[in-house]
Parts: sequence; structure tokens; C-alpha cells
Amino acid sequence: MDEAMLLAYLKGNLSESENKEVDLWVSKSADNYKKLEQIYYTTFVGDRLHAYESVDVEAALNKFHTKIKPQEIHTMDPHPFSTKLYRIKKYGGLAAAFFTGIILSVGILLGILAQPSTYQVSTFEGQRAHVVLPDGSYVWLNSSTKLAYQSGILSKERKVDVNGEAYFEVTKNKNKPFVVNSKGVRTQVLGTKFNVRARNQESKVVTTLFEGAIQMYTHSSDKLGQQLKPGETLEIDVTTHQSNLFTYNTPKDVLLWINGDLKFNNNTLGEMAEKFEKVYNVRFHFENEEVRQERFTCKFKTDFSLKEILSTLSLTQHFSYDITDDGRVLVFSSIKE
Repeated sequence: MDEAMLLAYLKGNLSESENKEVDLWVSKSADNYKKLEQIYYTTFVGDRLHAYESVDVEAALNKFHTKIKPQEIHTMDPHPFSTKLYRIKKYGGLAAAFFTGIILSVGILLGILAQPSTYQVSTFEGQRAHVVLPDGSYVWLNSSTKLAYQSGILSKERKVDVNGEAYFEVTKNKNKPFVVNSKGVRTQVLGTKFNVRARNQESKVVTTLFEGAIQMYTHSSDKLGQQLKPGETLEIDVTTHQSNLFTYNTPKDVLLWINGDLKFNNNTLGEMAEKFEKVYNVRFHFENEEVRQERFTCKFKTDFSLKEILSTLSLTQHFSYDITDDGRVLVFSSIKE
């Protein structure tokens, strides 16, 4: 069941038939009920927390004092001590109830939210997903990707663990930075748009920034980090911790995987290579300009490996290729013997 529909269900924004559909889905398993419950707590308890954080306690107290001050204006009392004692009794109980209510309410709220809530989502091979995190951030997940989000009232940051590839549009919160951990590489932001690629079968984490700013830390002992500007891509080798910063001519091609298709219509192999470089994080080297100008019309799924795509294209016998261990693709003008 789509998270957006469950959220609309909880907010009462669905039609009667849609409500029945959700009711039926929830009744089918405990896991379904747990998912609905998780969305409820992360959304509505979070709303209450936001309301609490926005309360101006000082203004509330001033308003309270303003209400009681006019009642304290009186003529000369022949028994000032007894009058003063009366006031203490009259307003003391009210004040005690007022402050006890605040302390008790806050205590209950803190008790509920002291433990960070965890939101998890994953995709299978060939599957992509678009989810909304409890803080309102949007995330697109590529196939074979796992994501875990964790945050709470006492947390100083919003933590996300990513294994696979994901594109983020982060909701700004200057008091609670958004941190993505992937293979030991830490990406810290306040609010921005960026893509992270950190697949199990690859020894690198590749991050591309589209909007805003992010700070990258190559490993746990890296205290300085490196800041990216929009349009820049940082490639980090998680084994050696070496990094490589570069800029693509069209960085948005990195997000071709979101639609799931790679379409080419009479494109040159050189033009196709530019897109392959961004989607698969490789570098193409052509033997000569002639092979670069070979043209193809074709369509592939982004779930296909680069080797599968190139092997299919090379069946035309218009070129041959080698993929080196360091991620370079060498393209030759004819089939090698």
C-alpha cells in the first residue's frame, strides 16, 4: 500500500471506497497494521512535537501574569496580611496547576519521543520507489536499495543509512541536520537536493549535488570534510579513502535511473557514453573519433549492467570494448581477435 494513501487515510482525506480499501489492507496482516501505526506516530506525534517547539513559554507566562494583575489592585485593606495570604491561596493553586500541567505534558511527550523512531523502506531488483520521510523529505530509491531513517525529539540530527542508490530532496531544518551514511561515508546537509550511489558490488560512494550545499566526510576520522557546490560530483573510494571531484556538463543525467529507461534515437556512441558515465560511474576512452561517431537507436533498462548493454551493442560488430578494474571503458573500432 502506498505511503501517501495511508497518510491521506489517517488525515481523513479519502473517499468512502478508498477508506474501505485501506481498512481491508490493514486487516490482512499484523505487518500492515504496524506500517499504518508507524506512519501515524511519525506523522501526527511529530506534528504535536512541532506545536510544542513553537510554543512561546515566556509569552504564555506574561499573559498569565497580565490576567491576575488587575485583580490584585485594591483599596487599603485593614488586614493586609490576611489579604496577602488569600491571594497566595487563590492564585497559588492556579499557578501550581498551570506549571504542573506544562511539566507533566512535556514529560509525557518527552517520554513518548525520547526513543528515536525508525522508518525503513527497500526495493527489489527492477523495482523503484518514491517515499516521503517523516520529516517531509522526499526520496527516490533505485532498484536493490535499502534505506533506514531515524530521528526523535532528543536527536541532534536526522540520520539516514543508504545501501544502493537514492535521490534526496531534503526538508530544511536548521536545528536538526540531515545526515546520510553510506559505507562509512558521511554526507551532512540542512536542506538540499542530491543523489547518492553506494552499491554493495562497488567500492565507491558517488554523490552528485543539484541544489544547496553538502559537506562530505570520507571516513569516521575525517573532521574537515569537503563541501560540494551544485553540479559537482564527488567520488570516494571506501577502501583507500581517496576522493575525486569533477563536474558533468549535464549533471541531471545522473537521475536517468528514476524513469528506469535509457532511450537513444540515432545517437552517436560518444553521446551514449556521456550518459553511461553518469548512470554507471565509469569513464569512456575511444580508440579514435570514427568509433565515437557510430550511431545507434535502442532502449535499455537502467537495471541492466553496463556490461550487458555494451555486449548487446557490440553484437553489431561496429566496435569492441574492455572494462578495466579502475572503471575505465576502452572502446575499439573493430572486434578484437
